[in-house]
Amino acid sequence: MVLIVGAGALGAVGPGPSETTSDTTLPPGPKDSHSIPGERPAETALSWFDHALAVEQFDYEMKELSCDDLEKSITPDLCVVVGEGKNAFLAVGTEGFWDPEEYDSEGDVWIPLNITMFSLRTDNNMKRAVGVLDGLAEKQYTSNRAQIDAYTAKVDGVDVLVLHKHLSAKNADPYDLFDEMQVIAASPTGAPTVVATYRGPQIAIRATATTLEFSSLRYRPTADSPNQKWYSRVSLSFSDEQFGMTERITSASNPLQNGVELTKVGTYVFPVGRGASTDSPTA
Repeated sequence: MVLIVGAGALGAVGPGPSETTSDTTLPPGPKDSHSIPGERPAETALSWFDHALAVEQFDYEMKELSCDDLEKSITPDLCVVVGEGKNAFLAVGTEGFWDPEEYDSEGDVWIPLNITMFSLRTDNNMKRAVGVLDGLAEKQYTSNRAQIDAYTAKVDGVDVLVLHKHLSAKNADPYDLFDEMQVIAASPTGAPTVVATYRGPQIAIRATATTLEFSSLRYRPTADSPNQKWYSRVSLSFSDEQFGMTERITSASNPLQNGVELTKVGTYVFPVGRGASTDSPTA
């Protein structure tokens, strides 16, 4: 159930000029992702989320997780119910306070989007949404248009939420602002948990029945290669040993088609300012 509101040196390896590949035949395409060697735990060090218990926190009385009920108290910029039953969680994004005239020590203005994951609690004689995971995504107040897209998918029977921060213009320079992605899923005990986080230029994401796949632009394989672009390709799957995701990484001459087998459930667009024409690649 879903409710909606609102660079390094060039490498020296790669295929020759006569070799061709396609999205379904080159690992990690959906048919053979698990054949790639080198499985390891997925990256989670780039998480937007933590247990910042000192921030303002509120419970919202409701009989079941609901964006409509939440709107009785606040006006969120992004609201999604992910999953059903005891494993459901509520993701809420609200733009924080910022002032275009308030600069940090380096002369930048930052726009904050506060993101909270809520679980339904029934103790203490009240059914309510309780914030159990707090997050923050930011962007510089510049002329580059950027947004966060929210997607849901069912991967190997698990409902996941994918948040993808990226430049809005399709023809934008991918190195002006690195894409970021966050994957959140409910653990077997029903706790929303960050299971994968990545950052890179021009990320494209798709899902299959058993995996979450993404590609990211990298340097072409050789200086004189006829392939003008080359891509990292990453396959994510849930671990059989403990709750979490594992990754398998390879590379390819073609990117994935973004959004395949994903359900887009919301978008937050950062306000656009004037000033610098480009953002820091690590912003």
